[in-house]
Amino acid sequence: MVPLRVYVPEMNTVEMKRTPSALKWLAEQRARKAGEMLVHDQICKRLEYDVNELRTELAEAELKLRAADQKKDVVRAELNALDKVVGIFDVEINPEAIQPVNGWAGRYGKRGALNQFLLETMQAAYPKALSTKELEFRAIEHFMLSFEDREQHRHWYAGTFRGTLKRLCANGAIEQGPPETYLRGQVATWQWIPSKRKPKSIAELRKK
Repeated sequence: MVPLRVYVPEMNTVEMKRTPSALKWLAEQRARKAGEMLVHDQICKRLEYDVNELRTELAEAELKLRAADQKKDVVRAELNALDKVVGIFDVEINPEAIQPVNGWAGRYGKRGALNQFLLETMQAAYPKALSTKELEFRAIEHFMLSFEDREQHRHWYAGTFRGTLKRLCANGAIEQGPPETYLRGQVATWQWIPSKRKPKSIAELRKK
């Protein structure tokens, strides 16, 4: 029996190309710059978001400012009309010498007036929740509060105004709503609680 011979063809040795050091350096630099591009792209997107948020806040603030300016123009026109009437009665009277009313001096009139005003304001707005800033502006306008400086305003805001909101909340008359979120932080909102949702007193629960 003749043995079989298997011939294996010789494999040509293919030399692997070595990456030139210059090309390797370029690839590393490109990868690094691509990573930096991703970082700066994220930063730009975040800043664009912040800018859009600020534009929204600015637009809302401008609307409120225009509304306040319109009210001021109406009051100014009414004040000028009254000054003319005063001059008709007595030309020697200087209307500007008449001291303006300052609600701060009278401490809101009757006892509990601020408490009642805030409660009725939130009741009228229900089911919408009102922000702390909105309630503050309405209270200042309603009671014609004029503060001598920022320190006096901060004292009123932190003590009297915020204290009244907290007492109303503790008594179950109002509750905190979802906060309004701004870039500078969150602003609390407040909402009136309808009578049917108010917690029962112990005496009422015992009757049932």
